[in-house]
Amino acid sequence: MIGWGSEATAAEQPNPRHGWEMLARYSAASAALDFDPETTVDTAEKQLGRAAVYLGKYPQTPQNVDQATELLEALVSQPERSDYQAAAYYLLARIEHIFQEDREEQAAVYYRQLRSAYPENRLADNAAVKLAMLQLHALPSDVDDATVKATIARLERPFLKSTLSDFHQVLAAYLLERGELATALNHLSAAQNLRMVAGKNRADLLVQVGRVATLVEQPEKALSAYLSFVKEFPSDTRNYMVIEEMRKLEEARP
Repeated sequence: MIGWGSEATAAEQPNPRHGWEMLARYSAASAALDFDPETTVDTAEKQLGRAAVYLGKYPQTPQNVDQATELLEALVSQPERSDYQAAAYYLLARIEHIFQEDREEQAAVYYRQLRSAYPENRLADNAAVKLAMLQLHALPSDVDDATVKATIARLERPFLKSTLSDFHQVLAAYLLERGELATALNHLSAAQNLRMVAGKNRADLLVQVGRVATLVEQPEKALSAYLSFVKEFPSDTRNYMVIEEMRKLEEARP
């Protein structure tokens, strides 16, 4: 029979899988030992894990971000290609995008390096979505419609259905901010038709499609989205509002 002492000792042994689980639970402190280079031979996975631990610490400090950046830069400089190196590019981009101010251009550089070096990696698809956000929000507030259209046409598109859905929603959000409702609706409908959004996010998407379709006078599309919402989310608190909107749309039919 194993005693409590043995279990405690086993739990203290480095285990990267346990470390990633702790990071996923936002417990960076609990993950630190699992990526400790002093316990066993250091690896690319441990380097990535230590960087993620530094980024996951709270409260966050510039020193932690610098430590993570140093580890990640060392990882991408290595000649060996690996999924860990792809993830390092992605985290470097996120550091520039989130933790640093006015470093969007450097973030875009890392995202593009990731897409160039690891086009088959899922994170490269995610990078396409982030690049779309950066490029659209870099446009001036008074940009003309033709420039917006040309910029969107040049955007690198993801391949996976799940990230393509995110891509369409990013474009829709930007276009809605500009008041380009009809074009935004096209992207919202594309995301809806991919059926990759689930749970509350799908409920939000259906309501948004219904509202925008109503505003651009596409009642059939609005009714279809609202009907899907009522069927799929009968307990959602927005049901009364949606049913009222459906009633108005039905009454307005010729």
